Amino acid sequence: MKHIINIFIVFIMLLTCSVILFYFLDQKREKGFIKELALSEARAIFIKDSHLYEWIAAQGGIYVLSSDSLHADTPSHKPNITLNDGKKLTLIHSTTLLRQVNALLIEDQKEIYEHITNLNPLSQENAPDEWEAKALSQLSRTKHETYSLEHINHQEYLRYMGAFTVKEACLTCHPDAKIGDIKGGMSVTLPLNNYKNIAEKRAHYSRTIYLFFWLFGLCSLGIAMYYLVKLLHKHHLLIEETDELKFLNQIDPLTRAFNRRTFENWLTTKLMLFKVHHINSCMIMIDIDFFKKINDTHGHLIG
Repeated sequence: MKHIINIFIVFIMLLTCSVILFYFLDQKREKGFIKELALSEARAIFIKDSHLYEWIAAQGGIYVLSSDSLHADTPSHKPNITLNDGKKLTLIHSTTLLRQVNALLIEDQKEIYEHITNLNPLSQENAPDEWEAKALSQLSRTKHETYSLEHINHQEYLRYMGAFTVKEACLTCHPDAKIGDIKGGMSVTLPLNNYKNIAEKRAHYSRTIYLFFWLFGLCSLGIAMYYLVKLLHKHHLLIEETDELKFLNQIDPLTRAFNRRTFENWLTTKLMLFKVHHINSCMIMIDIDFFKKINDTHGHLIG
């Protein structure tokens, strides 16, 4: 019984360790999934805005209503356009437009930050920070993106940098560049808090599932333990009954001495040993004269 309990404890430990191991492996996979999810969103933002950037550049800029936050930033120095109602339109390029959109995102507290930058900016507003400068130096004709997880103000962010390659429309603002060169990039900064909230919900679901399987495993082991003990108990009872029957089959119930069947089995064994291995054996026979008279006179119990 003690051995069975020890085996049961070992199986419980194996079950528990397996559940814990698979849970932590699953959580590790979840962290990678969250990172890939944030990276996919950053890439989508970059692709969308880079196409918008290229389209505006191909049009030579767009006219928008003039305001204090806007100024004409075209190399051709085209003048403002005054409408019939007196309103003025200012020509702006893609960099300024995307900068204005990014300002709206920050104002709405979306915590999504985009920044068009390069190592030799025409405007100080496009100057890279330390991470962006390092990321820009890693971009090349064969490597068009880089990213990493960074901590900013005690929060974790995904920082992504996608490369801007020089196209014909870009030569207006960058006449010294060559088509196909890396002229800069767009950085996208995404907070991971929302993704972590998703991950926490998935982790709670995973914990519930793994707890269920652990409890199910314990119940299964308990049921198996119960039937195993029951089966072993029956087995022991059967062995005891078999031994008792074997014993009763070998002795005389009255005298409690070995009976003739035992003697014949013993004699057969000894003869076999003599024939095969030439092992000698001896036998002593004792006979009491007139023993029948004792049984007849005093009974078999006295005899």
